[in-house]
Amino acid sequence: GNTALDLIFKKRNKAPVTADLVFQLLLLSINRHPGEPVVEISPKNPWFKAVQLNDDYVVEAVQRVLIVLREDVTVLADATDTHGRSCKYIAGQRCKEAIFKRLYLDERYELKDGPPLHMSACSQVLLAIDHMDGALKEGLIVAIKFMRFSDQFRRESESRRVGCFDSKFVIPILETYDGVSHTEANKRFREDALIKGFEEYPFCIVMEAANESLKGEIDHQHIAGVYTHEVKHMSRQLIYCLDHVHSKGVTHGDLKPLNVLQVGINLKLTDFDAASSFVLHESIPDKCSSGYMCPEAIWIDCDSDEVGVRSPKGVKTAGEKKVEILESNPAQDIWALGCIIYMLCTGSTLFHCNVEDNIIFKNDWRELYTWEDSVKERKLREVKDKYARNIISIMLNKVASKRPRAKALLSHPFFTGRVFSRMQGEEAAWDLFLSYRVDSDLKHAEMIYDKLVNKGMKVWWDKKCLSPGQNWEEGFCSGLINSANIVCLVSRNSINSPSNDTHNFGKFSAKSAPDNLLLEWRLSLELKERGMITGIYPVLIGDELSEGIYDNYFNAGCKPDAVDVTVESVEVRLREHLNREGLGMSFKEALTVQELLQFILVNQGGFIEGSLAGSLESISCVITEMVYKSRVS
Repeated sequence: GNTALDLIFKKRNKAPVTADLVFQLLLLSINRHPGEPVVEISPKNPWFKAVQLNDDYVVEAVQRVLIVLREDVTVLADATDTHGRSCKYIAGQRCKEAIFKRLYLDERYELKDGPPLHMSACSQVLLAIDHMDGALKEGLIVAIKFMRFSDQFRRESESRRVGCFDSKFVIPILETYDGVSHTEANKRFREDALIKGFEEYPFCIVMEAANESLKGEIDHQHIAGVYTHEVKHMSRQLIYCLDHVHSKGVTHGDLKPLNVLQVGINLKLTDFDAASSFVLHESIPDKCSSGYMCPEAIWIDCDSDEVGVRSPKGVKTAGEKKVEILESNPAQDIWALGCIIYMLCTGSTLFHCNVEDNIIFKNDWRELYTWEDSVKERKLREVKDKYARNIISIMLNKVASKRPRAKALLSHPFFTGRVFSRMQGEEAAWDLFLSYRVDSDLKHAEMIYDKLVNKGMKVWWDKKCLSPGQNWEEGFCSGLINSANIVCLVSRNSINSPSNDTHNFGKFSAKSAPDNLLLEWRLSLELKERGMITGIYPVLIGDELSEGIYDNYFNAGCKPDAVDVTVESVEVRLREHLNREGLGMSFKEALTVQELLQFILVNQGGFIEGSLAGSLESISCVITEMVYKSRVS
């Protein structure tokens, strides 16, 4: 074979030469033992001469050799001639392109040398160059994620397809290969992946490559707990990314520094193989990283110390313990975000974790599961910045419904630096806030104020507490935010006035001017939702029948037929004051006038009926007892 090829390449043959003849002779010279892998090629083998030629029939023959010996392409490409030159570098342009195409995965992806970017029990991520436009042309750097399991692949690809995520916030998928369907592209990719050693990973996605993961940034740049400005900048970007994902009805499900990538100067989210739809009420996935998991997502058998996740597979392992599967909820990502910002501020994870971000010690599992205030306080003492400590505290609320939405966090003083009255979780300065309408109930407000102050209560009342020159609306909102309880005075003339439509809840419309009493009540319900107000105590004032003698509020027909519309201006003012006070967006959806009144009156309160003096004494005693109980709790 060698002699014949030498004659052909030197143009000394007299018979016509075909690509098939050259192919057969090359194959004979290279593969001395058919059926066995090519181990090495002699430096004098005519293969080296063949790849340097540009004749059509020779190029075709070389291409056919590379196809037939595709499992040995690396040996063919790296073989060296008598001068020590590698075959793939001395080859002519056309043969060189053919060799490199065969070296690339699926004739397209040049896998970079070195260890995987990430390796776990169920996947590995490799850096590659996509030579889609030609093997020898400069390509696009990409990351290829190889996955073992179909469910993992389905969540990763489907969540992105359904979410239609903006590539500004989420690493985009460029190609997918599912390893199951019989399309030509999938079949070709799978066959080549098997040859190149990826037999355990039938599923694959190709993504935009990143500079570094947030975990790498923390580990290598040592920014955690040092560069406050950088930490704020990264945290803000993360919130924008998470808000975008949640706006599409998707919970990421495995948010952690390793799954946050830096592309240029921007942070983006990746790794959606644990994603789920909270709109469709999907369950949380089996795949998770327990170091960033929220308390409600796990179960513990106190007798055996067995630990599990409330996912479909995790619940099965619980056996007869009656553990319910947990539905997907964006609040689960907010907890994980709190853990990330904690790490950015301290340099440590919330709990001791292994390299795959899973909790190591059983005691840490128990602390996460119970998440007692004492544990939370101990952990948060490591965060030195008081604003950072507070925003992390809000995100790491044990009650999922109390965790704010992502975008609401951007109004927190940690980001804005604005002056505030009281941060969520801080102790209130006032025991009580006195809410009333001046035109109708000033007399009663003053009497109740005097009674409560004489009993040792710290009462916020506008007539005593507003500073000279202070904007009175901002003043009473700040006072309410800084109070632990609210007392709401309700009378006919305050909300059901027969002569003044601006004081009649039955006469309001969507376009009504902002009513201060309505705003106070709306804000109080918002604060109670956050746990900042403990008690709402309505005082229902009946009509005065004679000096100091009152009718029953309900018997006298004082309660209005409140309209079932939302006063838009009240909701606008609410948002303004929440933002000004660093409390972010509203937790509760917009409420109608009817709903607001119902929410206030559903609380156990007191009545001014019969004797005014006796009613005031009784009411002040009950309110004082309520305050003392709230202090203890």
